[in-house]
Amino acid sequence: MHKISASVPADLKNGNRGTVLAAFHNSGMLTAAEVSERTGISRQTVKKCIEYHLQIGALCSCGKGDSTTVGGKRPERFTLNPRVRLMSILLHHHEVTLNMTDLHYNCVAHWSSGPVRLLCMDMMWEQIRRGAREIMERYPDSRVLGICFPVPLGYTTEKRLSAATPFPAWPRSDFGRSLTEPLQEIFPDARDIIITSDGKAAGSALLHWDFSRYGQGEVATFYCSTGIGGALFRDGQPTTGTKSLVGALGHIIVEPDDPEPCPCGGHGCLERMVSSGRMRERLAAQEEEYRKSCLKEIPVAEMTFEKLFEGSAKGDVLCRRESRYYAQIFSIAIRGLIVSVAPEYVVFQGNFGKADEVFRRELLNKVFEFKYMDRQEKIEFVYDDRDLSMEETVGATYQMINNFLCFPEKYVWKQENVGRALTLPE
Repeated sequence: MHKISASVPADLKNGNRGTVLAAFHNSGMLTAAEVSERTGISRQTVKKCIEYHLQIGALCSCGKGDSTTVGGKRPERFTLNPRVRLMSILLHHHEVTLNMTDLHYNCVAHWSSGPVRLLCMDMMWEQIRRGAREIMERYPDSRVLGICFPVPLGYTTEKRLSAATPFPAWPRSDFGRSLTEPLQEIFPDARDIIITSDGKAAGSALLHWDFSRYGQGEVATFYCSTGIGGALFRDGQPTTGTKSLVGALGHIIVEPDDPEPCPCGGHGCLERMVSSGRMRERLAAQEEEYRKSCLKEIPVAEMTFEKLFEGSAKGDVLCRRESRYYAQIFSIAIRGLIVSVAPEYVVFQGNFGKADEVFRRELLNKVFEFKYMDRQEKIEFVYDDRDLSMEETVGATYQMINNFLCFPEKYVWKQENVGRALTLPE
């Protein structure tokens, strides 16, 4: 697991405070001596940092530790404030999910709307409000101080709705509305509200799982679900751009002559060419071969990429041909990435994170057909087969925890907490 470290500011005092706080995130309950040993910071400086974090409510006392080998007083232990909660809100085409976590990635509460049809923005807020109310009724002592809302929506730099591709029924009156103001009303204790894309959230999970691998250089991720999203990371930081479009990899054009229009206004976008709907259309057009394949017992309308890849792995001729076709489509998009940002890693998450060996071999072959590339190039394709919703939650939590460790002052929720420590029972 990646050990998150606070940023290193010019001010040594703030740098020490961040390092000390990160030690508690990585290790749980610690004494000042243990923090000093782990960080290399003098014990006296550590004590001053702990006192500061106690005053702002980032740390609290959790009783006495064990005596040292030479005896003497039992040292006091401290931990990250257990009342601080973080909320990730997942918005999918037919479901809204809320996950409340602590500062150590533990899921404290989960809520799902179940299947729901969102006809307007107000219906979305209604579901989020309902989920928040039910969770906070169960955990009234918690304080949701950080919120991360990964959305499959377009938004401006002011975090106002600019596009609602997954929800074509949303009225024009919803456009221009704020994505942050209602969250502040629903979660009045919130001090940090992050609006990001679902692709950036899922991609950020990689930084949590293996920062040493994905935290340096260029990394491109494909978020493969109902649509195709993604993210570009440079040295562990997501690239956004002024219009938050960087990383919208689903709108790379791979077949400009394709007749199906994309909601973005173009034709032949990646997400149209590799959508579940297009996959089913292709299979339905091969009716005779479909009846002879291992898929024959599955209605075409219920086919998924996972089942297609399973059939390909078993050697089914139809499934293998389709698997190779999708690899070829992706190779066109990846070639465009290679000449633009030169990623060292290209990571597939979601549907194509479960791609079979036929897809993987074909993708490699097609990418390296590019005469300016050879197989010695430093580019690796990674297939993340973890549950996509879990990756979104982990990545959203990663972003919030990183903010907390770098800027704990933002998480003071009541002025009267300053100057006194919150104490846990022993």
